[in-house]
Amino acid sequence: MQQRPSLSAGKVLPDRLVKEIQQYCSGCWLYIPKQRKHARMGRKYRILVYHMQGRPTAEIARLVDCTPRYVRWVVAQDRERAAEVRRAFGGETNADA
Repeated sequence: MQQRPSLSAGKVLPDRLVKEIQQYCSGCWLYIPKQRKHARMGRKYRILVYHMQGRPTAEIARLVDCTPRYVRWVVAQDRERAAEVRRAFGGETNADA
């Protein structure tokens, strides 16, 4: 499992924000999750680009912060969608070639 970074709030946050947080959680560990929109923005696209570049699944998973299983799922979904588009427009699929 990937270890998450541990940072000192006093080193990365403004003093006024640290004092505000201390009103709710003083002297304790506080987990701050990534913003979902930012963390997932373009993730599937980046997976597909890395895959087209020939990068290994494990490397792609590390680069986009997900599991190798998710990478394989995204790649499989992309293949299925491409085959559907080819069938819809009368093109060949890999099975037809």
